[in-house]
This record gives sequence, C-alpha cells and structure tokens, in this order.
Amino acid sequence: MRKNNESGKKLREKTLKNKKVNGLFSTFKVTGLNLSALLNRCVKEGVFVKNVKKTGKKGAYITVNLQDNGKFFAICKNLCYNVKKIRDRGLLYPLLFLFRNVGVLVGALVFICSAYFINDVVFNVNFHGTGKVYSTQVMQYLTDCGIGRYSRFSSFDLKKLEDDILRTNENLSFASCKKHGNTLSVELVLSTEKVNVMQGNVERLVSDVDGVVEWVKVYRGTSQVSVGDTVKKGDTLVGGYACVKDYRVDVNVLAYVGVRVTTATRVILLNDNMEETATLIATEEFSDKNLTVESVKKIQNEKYFEYVVTMNYLQIYYAG
Repeated sequence: MRKNNESGKKLREKTLKNKKVNGLFSTFKVTGLNLSALLNRCVKEGVFVKNVKKTGKKGAYITVNLQDNGKFFAICKNLCYNVKKIRDRGLLYPLLFLFRNVGVLVGALVFICSAYFINDVVFNVNFHGTGKVYSTQVMQYLTDCGIGRYSRFSSFDLKKLEDDILRTNENLSFASCKKHGNTLSVELVLSTEKVNVMQGNVERLVSDVDGVVEWVKVYRGTSQVSVGDTVKKGDTLVGGYACVKDYRVDVNVLAYVGVRVTTATRVILLNDNMEETATLIATEEFSDKNLTVESVKKIQNEKYFEYVVTMNYLQIYYAG
C-alpha cells in the first residue's frame, strides 16, 4: 500500500504544471495498463492533474481540472482506457450545482415565496366559546372591516381586533383572536356567563382555582402570569402596580384573565355501561359552567362500577 501511495505521488508530481486552478475538479476511475503513459499524455496535452490515487496495477482515481474534462476523455479514448466519472468537487462546486440545476433553484424559490404568501392568507374563520351564538354578527363586522376569506393576516392587528369586537357587541365580555395556520380563530365569551368580577380599587387579581392560564389581557397593572402557566389557588394573576421610569407606582387593576380548569368527578353506579348517566350526574355539579367532557373512565369493582368523568371549563376573572 505504501508503494502504491509513493507511486501515485510521483505520478502526480510528474504531471504538475504551472497552471491556474479554477476551483472545480472532476474525479474519474480509470482502468488500463501503463497509467504512466496516460499521465505523460496529459502533460503534453496541457491537462492539469490535481491528484492520482492508485487502486492497483490496472486502476487509479485521477482528479483533473473540470475545464479539462473534454481533453481527458479524448486522451483515455485514444489510448483505450476505460474511464468512468465519479464526481465533481471543489470550492465553487455549489455554484456549479445551482447552475446545472437552475430549474430546482427556481422551483425552490417559487415554493418559498408561495409558502410565505399563502401563510399570510386567511382561508377560514372559526368561532368557538359561549359567545359563538353571536358569530353571525361578529362575522358581519369582520366583513365590514375587510376581514374574511382570502384577506391577509398582515392587513390587520389581532389585539386591536379583539378590542373592536368587544366595543361593538355589548353581549360579549371577552374576545380572543388568534392565527392558527391559515385559520383566524375567534373565541367569544358571553357577558351573561358567570365571571369572577372585582370592582372598585382592586390591588391585585387573584385566582381561586387550580388551572392553566389560557389568555391574559391587562389594561392596567402588571401581569404576573403568561399564557400556558400553571397556577394554584391563591396565586396572583395581575399585580396592582406599574413600572414608570424604573419606579414602581401603585395602580388599580383593570384586566381580564382566563384560566382553564380540569376536574375529575367519581360517580358510583351498580350497573355496567352507564357512562352517559355518570356524565349527567358529574356535570350537574357544574351546571353554571360551560363544561367540556374530556373522557369517562370505568373501573369495575366486585359490587359496583366506578366512573371517573374528567371535564374542563374556563374560569374568567375580571377586575376594573
């Protein structure tokens, strides 16, 4: 192996000439007798050989300048060598690849631009929440504002849109507008739904349940939680202060906070396949809530069946 490497080095030195390298090279697998004759011919024809790696008595990997490929193929053909191109490489190869695959490049650019454009387009408006009964009125308002299918998300401000929806519909106590893919998701909460309301000089807004913060809207005060945070009963949601030029100033809280509460109720029944009955019993306790039943799990005992009904609801806090 060492002898082959030394031979390869000598062959390369034999063909090296003072020729400018263009930064692009092609590697070929060449098979035939008397490779020295091939390399000598390359010298005479002005083919720059960058590297030679012998693989045996009859074979070698030969790397030449890309611009000399035509000459190299012709020499191999005239001298009856078998030659197969392996690959192109070099510092400028990425540019060569793009040049050779201009269709791929153009296609990629078109795809990126299309994806960026399409991501900004509203394909659907979805309403949910207890205030969904007023979706027709809200949709009409959105249409009057130029917001609807095929409008662009970048043409309106989601936070301002929330305030405008509340301002134009007194039957709603809360509105949330979010972008989910190409869907404008609008959550509406009825003003008649039970809300923990604190009025007057509220120093802080406190949670009386365990749950996960679903939305926060602070007009005055400082939020102590973010969307997705888990809170416990007694945790402060919004503090009654504001920072003005590095100074803390006490203020009255004006804010909305929604906390998603998950609860499980166990119902004992004597009969099997009583999931619906267990659900009715479990939800009766929360008749004043807008409940969503997540699951009903049945546990069989010797004398009875235990049904575990898991539910969630949105607890809304308002201060101001």
